[in-house]
Amino acid sequence: SQWPSDSVLLFYTTGSHGQDVYRLNPNQPDDTVAVLRADWNERVARLSPDRRWIAYGSSEGGRLRLYVRSWPALEKKTLVSPADSAFAGNSFPLWSPDGRTLYYQQGTVIKAARLEGSDSLRVAGQRIVDRGITGILEDLHPDGQRLLVLAELSNAPDSVRARIPDRFIVVTNWLSVLRKRLQPGERQ
Repeated sequence: SQWPSDSVLLFYTTGSHGQDVYRLNPNQPDDTVAVLRADWNERVARLSPDRRWIAYGSSEGGRLRLYVRSWPALEKKTLVSPADSAFAGNSFPLWSPDGRTLYYQQGTVIKAARLEGSDSLRVAGQRIVDRGITGILEDLHPDGQRLLVLAELSNAPDSVRARIPDRFIVVTNWLSVLRKRLQPGERQ
């Protein structure tokens, strides 16, 4: 699912006989609408940063592939992943901050597709970002330079496992806590 921080839409995949993509407006919980619904599976939808395009996986034609369509009209469908190789449906397509590159996973390879166009998109080039990935492509850092891949610890190389701490501490709302502690008269 995707819930952009500045959006009121949530995209999620569900289905008992096949998978379809739905949209939910959290401000109106009864406002659930099928966005991509077909006789084949459609899943892992992601909206572009400018909210003009939606990327999603579809098994139309028998193999899961990555497509892009205009949003919200759902027109101008463009095949992004090569026709001869399946898109990894357990990963997510990830848009670069400028919306001109779409990262995706095919098997153990992470690729970047450069997109061009304004009224419709076309794939202007593809490159391999990394290969031999044994995890799931999950997120892109806001700087557009680093990818988050979720991997099983048992598949990680020894050099990575040696750097993993025994525990993690997550601090939320840390900036307001810091401001409060820096106010005159506050003690730690």
